[in-house]
Formats: sequence, structure tokens, C-alpha cells
Amino acid sequence: MNFEIKTKKFEDINVMYIFQSLSMENIEEMGKAFEKAAAYVMQHGGEISGSFTLYGECTEEIMNMDCCIAVKKLLPESGEIKAKTVPGGEFTAACTVHKGSYSELGKTWEGLMEWISKEGYSFDNKPMREIYINMPMQVPENELLTEIIIPIKK
Repeated sequence: MNFEIKTKKFEDINVMYIFQSLSMENIEEMGKAFEKAAAYVMQHGGEISGSFTLYGECTEEIMNMDCCIAVKKLLPESGEIKAKTVPGGEFTAACTVHKGSYSELGKTWEGLMEWISKEGYSFDNKPMREIYINMPMQVPENELLTEIIIPIKK
């Protein structure tokens, strides 16, 4: 696995999202949240420009996350489906691209976290991201590409 330090720059991104607080036992709910948010966007005439997860505070037991569908224009909120603009910015991050099944992402996250520690970095107080470069409906499971981005500091 290729891990590297990069300066990442993001523009402001409009998203429709569903907040999830999940354990590894119910992580499949994450996929359902993306499906639900994407269906909402499509049903309301929105234009999807990508999808990603923003991770908030996480423990060994629980992961807090926003399952985000990037849209050109924000839509009205409805129930658990919320709207916001994720602020852009520039930061130093440890990055890698995972190739393969989402069920194997945990191993890549573990490897990247160990590498960060070994290289003498610590976590910055910014959300970690998983950016889904392609989707299961586009490619076979073993061809899925997911970029993992962890903001860091020395």
C-alpha cells in the first residue's frame, strides 16, 4: 500500500447528507444512508457530482460520520436528510487510495493510521474523509477506488 503526505486543497462543496453514528457491527447502514440520500437528490431534480464520507469524532466502538452526496445546488431538508456547505480549505494530510471492496477498507485505514504514528505525525483537528472515486454500479467490486484522507500535523 502506498501512503504519502500531500497538501490537499478543497473548494466549498454543497452536500445533502445523513448523519450516522455506527459501530463495525452495523457499518452496512452507511451504504443505506448513501442510497437514501442519493435517491432523495434524484427525486428532487438535483444533480449529483460525487459522494464522500466526513468522519467526526470516533472511538474504537463508534464512528460518527456524515454520508455526503455532493450536489450543484442545495435542496430543501427532509427528515434525516440535511443540507450544508462543507467549507473548503487547504491542509496537510496522509493519503492513500484503496482499491477493492469496501469491506476491506478497515485494513487500509489501520495501515495508514499506523504509518502516521510511525512517521511522527499526529492527527489534526479536521474531519477525515473517504472520497469514492467510482461506484459499485460502475465497476466490479475489486475495481472500486476510495481515497482516504487524514489531516495531520507534526
